[in-house]
Amino acid sequence: MYMIVLKIIIQNMIETHLASIGIGLNKQIELNNHTNHSIFKHMKKISPIVLNYNNAKDTIECVSSLLLSNTTPHSIIIIDNKSTDASCAEITEWLVTISHPVDIEEQKTPWLPTSGSQVWAFTHPLNIRILLVAAKSNKGYAAGNNIGLSICFKEGADAAWILNNDTIVAPDALRAMSDKLFSQPHYGLCGSCVLYYHIKDRVQCRSGGKTNYWTGLSRLNGNGQTIQTAHEALEQEVEDSINFIYGASVMLTQSFYETVGEMDEDFFLYCEEQDWACRNKKRFGLAYASNAIVFHKEGATTGWPGSKGNLRSLWLITRSRVLLFRKHAPWSLPVLFCGIAYAGIRLLARRFFSVVIH
Repeated sequence: MYMIVLKIIIQNMIETHLASIGIGLNKQIELNNHTNHSIFKHMKKISPIVLNYNNAKDTIECVSSLLLSNTTPHSIIIIDNKSTDASCAEITEWLVTISHPVDIEEQKTPWLPTSGSQVWAFTHPLNIRILLVAAKSNKGYAAGNNIGLSICFKEGADAAWILNNDTIVAPDALRAMSDKLFSQPHYGLCGSCVLYYHIKDRVQCRSGGKTNYWTGLSRLNGNGQTIQTAHEALEQEVEDSINFIYGASVMLTQSFYETVGEMDEDFFLYCEEQDWACRNKKRFGLAYASNAIVFHKEGATTGWPGSKGNLRSLWLITRSRVLLFRKHAPWSLPVLFCGIAYAGIRLLARRFFSVVIH
């Protein structure tokens, strides 16, 4: 009963959001029928990876939306990044209600982490293998996703789909991204059309963005546009104007992973995707699947951005940007530090005047 109610809630949520931007479920399927390759010719094995930290509710909603996909995922890998609340127990309890627990030792999967980590395996009625891994320590966003990446390709996936746990994916998003990623042999990373969850027709980004390593500024492509305006641009135009894929929704091939490597764990949080793109050195192309709609609640786990802000998140993003530029563009560090100082002054001014006004 719980699963039926949750499924109805998630489905209604997705339908409401798609309807608000003028795309019904049937319309979205119709749109993707115009892509270059049929799903029946490209039934690639895609394994989404969802990282949880103290936010079981959003993680369950994200995974539920994946289970409603028109294309069945090869597997779903949930990494609990050493949550300090009861997240892991809540997710396990939910998985027991929707799937069948499996004895891992009987499956002969020596690549699953064992040292200090706990792993639970489940088989969903749709024949989807779901893994829940409780990391032994929280070494950050990159480290948590690296656990998932190391598992998914050893389990036979053709591509991994890293998703923020505060996202809801449209039913055709997985298929659209997979079709796009494998439509050209040079593609290594693929992004989606990410919309603000709470501002339903507003785009957070088209695939990714561009970092200017001379000025120290980064901008998400299409940020703030309506979905209608965002879709006026050709996918190739977007791909030509970005130099990284937004980390809230990024699909990567096994070839990219084996060539470029895993995420750099020195980036505890933020800028991992920009570092990935820099290390790529244009060996693989960056793709954009415009019909892959993903709704992002933005900052549900980190608390950033927000009206009051989150000082820890502010510190982490500042630290990560300094690390990124020190690693890939050390000549721009003076400009970057000036920009950080300017942003800090603006933030303090806003807080001061907010206190005075109230």
